[in-house]
Order: sequence, then C-alpha cells, then structure tokens
Amino acid sequence: MALSIHALPVGTAVMTAFWLNDLGYGLLFSILLALLVGMALAATAPWLCTRCNAPAVRLTVIVLFVLPAGIAGYQGTRAICLLLMRESAAAVIASLFAGTLIGIAAARRLGSAPAPASKRHQD
Repeated sequence: MALSIHALPVGTAVMTAFWLNDLGYGLLFSILLALLVGMALAATAPWLCTRCNAPAVRLTVIVLFVLPAGIAGYQGTRAICLLLMRESAAAVIASLFAGTLIGIAAARRLGSAPAPASKRHQD
C-alpha cells in the first residue's frame, strides 16, 4: 500500500517514455526524460502539501494522487481475485473494497504532511 501513492508518477513516466519514443527521440533519451518527469511529479505532491496554505490546493493534489492509487489497487486486486476464483460478485466486491482501502491509505499518507503554520505579522 505504501507504493500506491506513486501510481500517478509511474503512469505519467511510462506514458511520457512511450510518447517521446513515438515522436522519434530515441529510447535512451525517452527513458531518461521519463524518469525525470516521474521523479519531479513524485516530489511535487508532498512539497505542495507541506508548503501550501490553501486547503483547495491540498485537496486537489491529494485527489489527483488518490484516484490513480485507488484504480491501481482495484486492478491489482481484481487480477489476483480472478487468478484465485471465477468471475463472480465476490471478486468485484473484494476489488472495490481493496481499491477503496488503498485509496484511503494513499490519501492519509499524502494528507499526513503537516500543514504550514500561518505567518503571523509582528507589529
């Protein structure tokens, strides 16, 4: 569950690598630039959550990172359920439950960054 928060940076990095490779930039350059994009995105979310005073910005960042984490949790659990049992309502329910739990865990992990203290003006 700890790695689920990185679903958005990893997915973005993979898409960037494919996109740059399709544009003809070469495999090595595509991979290196995709790694930089993924690392920058992974570092941006905690930085924004700790530095920003606006609750709307914090909530937006958390939602942007939680949705892919929940989807990844759902898909991973669904794959495991389908390997172990037949297609049934139990597999769907277990996948939805796990995806929700992983999304909540990702939100708690990202949201646990301390909010900055408001600056006080000394007169």
